[in-house]
Amino acid sequence: MRAVQFDRYGGGAEGLKHVEVPIPTPKKGEVLIKMEAASVNPADWKIQKGMVRPFLPRKFPSIPGNDPSMHACVLSGGGFAEYAVAQASLTVARPPEVSSAEGACLPLAALTALQSLRAAGVGLDARGGGDPKNVLVTAASGGIGHFAVQLASLAGHRVTATCGARNLGLVGGLGADEVLDYGTPDGAALRSPSGRRYDAVVHCAPHFPWSVFQPVLADGGVVVDITPGAAAVLTALLHRVTFSKKRLTPLMFSPSKDDMELLVDMTRQGMLKPVVDSSYPLSRAAEGWAISMAGHATGKRGGGFAEYAVAQASLTVARPPEVSSAEGACLPLAAVTALQSLRAAGVGLDARGGDPKNILVTTASGGVGHFAVQLASLAGHRVTATCGTRNLGFIGGLGADEVLDYATPDGAALRSPSGKRYDAVVHCAPSFPWSVFDRVLVDAGVVVDITPFPSAITTALLRRVTFSKMKLTPLVFLPSKDDMEVLVDMARQGMLKPVVDSSYPLSRAPEGWAMSMAGHATGKVVIETRQPH
Repeated sequence: MRAVQFDRYGGGAEGLKHVEVPIPTPKKGEVLIKMEAASVNPADWKIQKGMVRPFLPRKFPSIPGNDPSMHACVLSGGGFAEYAVAQASLTVARPPEVSSAEGACLPLAALTALQSLRAAGVGLDARGGGDPKNVLVTAASGGIGHFAVQLASLAGHRVTATCGARNLGLVGGLGADEVLDYGTPDGAALRSPSGRRYDAVVHCAPHFPWSVFQPVLADGGVVVDITPGAAAVLTALLHRVTFSKKRLTPLMFSPSKDDMELLVDMTRQGMLKPVVDSSYPLSRAAEGWAISMAGHATGKRGGGFAEYAVAQASLTVARPPEVSSAEGACLPLAAVTALQSLRAAGVGLDARGGDPKNILVTTASGGVGHFAVQLASLAGHRVTATCGTRNLGFIGGLGADEVLDYATPDGAALRSPSGKRYDAVVHCAPSFPWSVFDRVLVDAGVVVDITPFPSAITTALLRRVTFSKMKLTPLVFLPSKDDMEVLVDMARQGMLKPVVDSSYPLSRAPEGWAMSMAGHATGKVVIETRQPH
């Protein structure tokens, strides 16, 4: 049969390969399904990026697609192929009134929306005498968000929703009572036009600091985060142990045939309307994958690439003429992350007159890594760095004392050529098991993970409660004007050198996006939003 698969982490749309593989054989309790459609979910490409390793994928090569659909709607993977195997206990028949494309939208997105509302204490019976609540749905034009709006509205709740300007009408038509453009100050602050405070929030957008939710929640208000990062998990734990009235809850998704039957029946009756942004044949799966990764789909398949943007004045720093626009674009996230990671690891910026440390930076040729190497080196620390073969000279030129090729045994094991052990590690690569770090750290050594996976968060908590000398710390990023001013001034003086791998005009933003997602850029990929004169 024809299938689309990926055989390694990373690579984005270009990492998908068209192959011929045997038709799978169902085991006891499983059924074989002939596929007609599969929707693309952010979960699919996040798995490809390695964001849930070592749990998924279970093995390579992997066929993506969590929402396969033909004569059934199922809750297991393997959708980008002509046939798929699914557990019979999680399979629901697709009625003729529901198209294959609509059916493909339900198993992950609609089910996540339903379970998020339930986790927030939002019942589906407010019109029948239940308690109507004020519900906020962020990123409401996306796959999960557009279902959450409909379900909450159908149940009789008062719904406020956020989305981009072009989708205000769509989201209002799905049943939202108030729709906020997230590009406006009120939208960014989640402020209801009517002044209402929210009993429940289904948060489908990327990470927001708790300080944004806290002022707009009612007493007892609950925020359910469908894609919680490390900061969200830590906030949720803090709320739990302090018995906070307002609280954040990471969603724990649980496949349910009963829930699927309910959603399929609502779709069959025309009550629930899956919105399909675009449809591609299997031969063009990579195009649909790229659209989903770009994050601008409406329905199934948020925005910073524009000529104008709104920003908090308290976090804005003027760009001096000595710093180009492309260089300036590299600083706010990558350079600040590098600076805060070093600080979180206990690495000062004054070692030339203080205490020099042995520092390791992984994936040192990337956006955050190349800044971490420079900052640590400028401060007088001894820097070891890992990168790919083609970037060894480049990283040495940024100030690293030792550079390891991560494809070699020593590089994979993070072993210093001089035998040094590390006081601090700025870990910019995908997840490594703790056993790799344990062997190369000094006593009281600290690993700061800038993109922690669930396994890393678990390790960090375990090491904290056992009072371990060696620690793993998930980075909690905090925007800081003071940090930005330091970095901008260093760039102005030529001390800090933002490295731009490639630059694309706004009209070619998808190419830049794909380049970044592929994970092979040296330094930063920049999108130039200025119009040529």
